[in-house]
Amino acid sequence: RALARLGLPPDAVSDDEVAVCWEQCQTRLGEMRRVSALRAVLAPVIESLLLLDRCCFLLEDGPGSAVALLPLFDPGVSPRSVAIVAMHGALSFS
Repeated sequence: RALARLGLPPDAVSDDEVAVCWEQCQTRLGEMRRVSALRAVLAPVIESLLLLDRCCFLLEDGPGSAVALLPLFDPGVSPRSVAIVAMHGALSFS
Protein backbone atom coordinates (compact mmCIF):
# COMPACT_ATOMS: atom_id res chain seq x y z
CA ARG A 1 0.00 0.00 0.00
CA ALA A 2 2.83 2.41 0.79
CA LEU A 3 4.31 1.98 -2.68
CA ALA A 4 0.90 2.62 -4.27
CA ARG A 5 0.57 5.86 -2.30
CA LEU A 6 3.91 6.95 -3.69
CA GLY A 7 2.78 6.08 -7.20
CA LEU A 8 5.27 3.21 -7.49
CA PRO A 9 4.61 -0.27 -8.84
CA PRO A 10 4.28 -3.09 -6.27
CA ASP A 11 7.60 -4.61 -7.34
CA ALA A 12 9.61 -1.38 -7.00
CA VAL A 13 11.26 -2.67 -3.81
CA SER A 14 12.10 -6.33 -3.31
CA ASP A 15 11.66 -8.27 -0.07
CA ASP A 16 15.46 -8.59 0.16
CA GLU A 17 15.88 -4.80 -0.04
CA VAL A 18 13.31 -4.35 2.71
CA ALA A 19 15.09 -6.92 4.89
CA VAL A 20 18.46 -5.19 4.42
CA CYS A 21 16.94 -1.82 5.28
CA TRP A 22 15.26 -3.27 8.37
CA GLU A 23 18.54 -4.78 9.58
CA GLN A 24 20.31 -1.43 9.17
CA CYS A 25 17.56 0.36 11.08
CA GLN A 26 17.59 -2.15 13.94
CA THR A 27 20.92 -0.80 15.17
CA ARG A 28 19.35 2.61 15.84
CA LEU A 29 16.02 1.40 17.21
CA GLY A 30 17.16 1.89 20.84
CA GLU A 31 18.14 5.49 20.09
CA MET A 32 14.76 6.17 18.52
CA ARG A 33 12.96 4.73 21.55
CA ARG A 34 14.94 6.97 23.92
CA VAL A 35 14.33 10.08 21.80
CA SER A 36 10.62 9.28 21.54
CA ALA A 37 10.35 8.78 25.31
CA LEU A 38 12.15 12.06 25.98
CA ARG A 39 9.88 13.84 23.55
CA ALA A 40 6.77 12.35 25.17
CA VAL A 41 7.93 13.52 28.61
CA LEU A 42 9.01 17.02 27.58
CA ALA A 43 6.25 17.91 25.10
CA PRO A 44 3.56 18.77 27.70
CA VAL A 45 6.04 20.83 29.72
CA ILE A 46 7.15 22.81 26.68
CA GLU A 47 3.55 23.31 25.55
CA SER A 48 2.66 24.68 29.02
CA LEU A 49 5.64 27.04 28.95
CA LEU A 50 4.58 28.35 25.54
CA LEU A 51 1.05 29.00 26.79
CA LEU A 52 2.39 30.78 29.87
CA ASP A 53 4.72 32.90 27.72
CA ARG A 54 1.87 33.93 25.43
CA CYS A 55 -0.34 34.82 28.41
CA CYS A 56 2.43 36.93 29.94
CA PHE A 57 2.92 38.72 26.61
CA LEU A 58 -0.78 39.53 26.39
CA LEU A 59 -0.84 40.76 29.99
CA GLU A 60 1.98 43.20 29.19
CA ASP A 61 -0.64 45.20 27.28
CA GLY A 62 -1.24 47.19 30.42
CA PRO A 63 -3.53 47.42 33.40
CA GLY A 64 -7.03 46.21 32.87
CA SER A 65 -6.13 43.44 30.45
CA ALA A 66 -7.51 39.97 31.09
CA VAL A 67 -6.27 36.63 29.76
CA ALA A 68 -7.88 33.22 30.17
CA LEU A 69 -6.88 29.73 29.06
CA LEU A 70 -9.90 27.68 28.03
CA PRO A 71 -9.79 23.94 27.30
CA LEU A 72 -11.34 23.18 23.92
CA PHE A 73 -11.31 19.39 23.82
CA ASP A 74 -9.57 16.30 25.15
CA PRO A 75 -5.77 16.85 25.26
CA GLY A 76 -5.34 13.25 24.11
CA VAL A 77 -6.62 14.32 20.70
CA SER A 78 -4.05 17.10 20.34
CA PRO A 79 -1.61 18.80 22.70
CA ARG A 80 -2.86 22.14 21.38
CA SER A 81 -6.28 21.81 22.96
CA VAL A 82 -6.31 25.16 24.78
CA ALA A 83 -7.63 28.51 23.57
CA ILE A 84 -6.08 31.75 24.77
CA VAL A 85 -8.74 34.43 25.19
CA ALA A 86 -7.59 37.98 25.88
CA MET A 87 -9.46 41.23 26.35
CA HIS A 88 -7.86 44.65 26.32
CA GLY A 89 -9.25 47.00 28.93
CA ALA A 90 -11.54 44.30 30.27
CA LEU A 91 -11.05 45.45 33.84
CA SER A 92 -11.34 49.13 34.55
CA PHE A 93 -10.21 50.54 37.86
CA SER A 94 -11.98 53.84 38.38
